[in-house]
This record gives sequence, structure tokens and C-alpha cells, in this order.
Amino acid sequence: MLGIGVLAAAGGLLAPIAARGDVIGAAVAFTLHGSHGYRITVIAASRRANGRGEILVFAQRKRSSVMYAAPATVSDAHVEADLGALGRVDAQFVASGAVESERSECGDKPTQFDGGAYVGTIAFRGEEGYTEASATSVPVKYRPILNLVCAGAVAGESTGQGLPGARLLIRSARHRWSVRINENRPGARMRYSAELHEQSGEVAISRSTKGVVPSRAFSFDTSRGSARLDPPAPFSGAATFTRDAVPRKRWTGSLAIDFPGRSNLSLTGPDVRTSLVPARYTVYKPHGS
Repeated sequence: MLGIGVLAAAGGLLAPIAARGDVIGAAVAFTLHGSHGYRITVIAASRRANGRGEILVFAQRKRSSVMYAAPATVSDAHVEADLGALGRVDAQFVASGAVESERSECGDKPTQFDGGAYVGTIAFRGEEGYTEASATSVPVKYRPILNLVCAGAVAGESTGQGLPGARLLIRSARHRWSVRINENRPGARMRYSAELHEQSGEVAISRSTKGVVPSRAFSFDTSRGSARLDPPAPFSGAATFTRDAVPRKRWTGSLAIDFPGRSNLSLTGPDVRTSLVPARYTVYKPHGS
């Protein structure tokens, strides 16, 4: 199941998907197995007569993912996109003559489509070598698109005096990244989520990672406005928050984080803003899941 941030970015691709009865029209969707345990999902579509559209490439493994968005030329029979140093997609649709059907993960009515494969050049190389994938033929699979409409678990947060837990928010508007740390009581497990948004030529890149780590990685006192963060991988180093210190000494240390394709991103410095508040983090699951 793709995350909420991915759903928002991919939403623009759902509208152009034309349907003839129950048969999906001008859209592309397929999946590759990447190295180091990553799954590479490609979705592309266009609403224009000249085929100008967009391609999304998702690289996902466990709790980390990267989404790449780039211009593409898309039709019923062909998809072409230049991802620069990241790779290239230039493939022709070859129909099998069969009508296939797939169902989303949430069990909706099956959707039918023309079976076949995309044949040609399909290559992706993640930055810093975190994954690679290539193929000369991949079967069309529309399940990745269908799964975008499935409702997944939603996280919520309440804040206010009297709550035993805390939320530490670390962010840099200038460098377009943020890290959220939550712990529902002192000594509980720490949850983290982090996002980084970048641009490389015509390719927009969104990296994310999240997880849960044992206690002792995050200690805090919200009444005093102080905290210390010393978590394990994908973090390195440590940092200290002191609310009453002068701004340049409020958040200090050597804390960094590794994203897929972007390692050792420093989480301290003059452009970083940090806040600490009493909070409780809750995960809400859809009814019946």
C-alpha cells in the first residue's frame, strides 16, 4: 500500500486514465524487481492528444521509498521518458490478444484490460547505487493503479498540556526536509517519519522513511522544554534541544539521517527549526481491516 504522500502526488495521474466499459485505456503500469530488495513500480498517463504526460517511478522497500516524477510521452501503444542519470523508459506495448483482469488490494470489482507486455528499454539506477532494475520486456499490470484508491491506516496526533508523550519536529524549509519524532510516554518506543523533496533537472524526487525504534533513543521533558535524540540507523550522531537557549544554541549536535539515494543528510545547522510539544500519536485502521 502506497503512503499518503505518494497518493497525493499520484492523484494527478488517475484522472487521465480513460475507460472503455471496464477496459482501461491510455495508461501504463508495470513492476520490476530491483536490487537490494527494492520493488520498482512505474505508472504513466497522459490526457493530451499529443501524448505529453507524466511518469511516476516508485522505489520501495519495507519502510523506505522514493518517488520520481518526470515528463513522459504516453499513448496506448508506447511510453517514453528520459530520467537522465536515473535511467530511461522507451517501450512499445505488444498485445497478447487476451483480456486480463486484476483486483485491487481492497477487494473491489475486478477491472479488465488488454493483456500484453511493454517491450524495449526499461532501466532505472538509484542514486548512490541503492537499487538498480532493468528489463527488455515486462507484463502490463494495472494493480498498482487500482491500489491507489484503497484506504490504508491513517495516523493522527493530539497535542496539549497534560499528555505524557512528546513530538519533536525538525525541519528545514530552505532544504525541503522534515523529521517527526513521537513517543507516547517516557521510555516507550519511538516512532519517526522523515521526508526530503528535491529537484534534479526535470525530475522531481520525494524520499521518505519511517520506523519504530526501542526506547532510550529519545528522552524529553516537555515542561522544561528539553530533549535529547540519539537514535539508531537510519540515523547517526545525536542532538539536543533546549527551548530556553538562544536560537543558535537551541538545537545542537551531529545528528544526520540516511534516505535511499541520499545518505548522511545533516539535521542540524542554522537553517533548521525545531519544536517540542506534549503529544500523543495514534494509528487509525479502516473498519474491517
